[in-house]
Amino acid sequence: MVVRSLTLRAAVAGIAGIVGTLATVQPAGAALAPRYQNARDLEVVVAFLHQHPRVLATLQSIDMKRFIVHFGQDCSVFFERGAAPGDGHVGPAPALRFHRADCPID
Repeated sequence: MVVRSLTLRAAVAGIAGIVGTLATVQPAGAALAPRYQNARDLEVVVAFLHQHPRVLATLQSIDMKRFIVHFGQDCSVFFERGAAPGDGHVGPAPALRFHRADCPID
């Protein structure tokens, strides 16, 4: 009888621990590891550069932290992330897309 009561207590304690852990689980922010997301983002920027030879010819730098391409003389192209679907499903971050440029790009 003593063994059975210790086993029951251990089982209850284990279940309580699991419930406590589940209560503190945070929803996932993205389904892709950063290196894969960064690769996707960089592919979007490089594709844009290939489509806009003027920007590519005068390229100064690419800021992947702020999603800005610097080109020409003090010109910038700004990218933004598309809106995430509001259905509650976890998935990769929305793709980057061209937002605006503060100089002519063509």
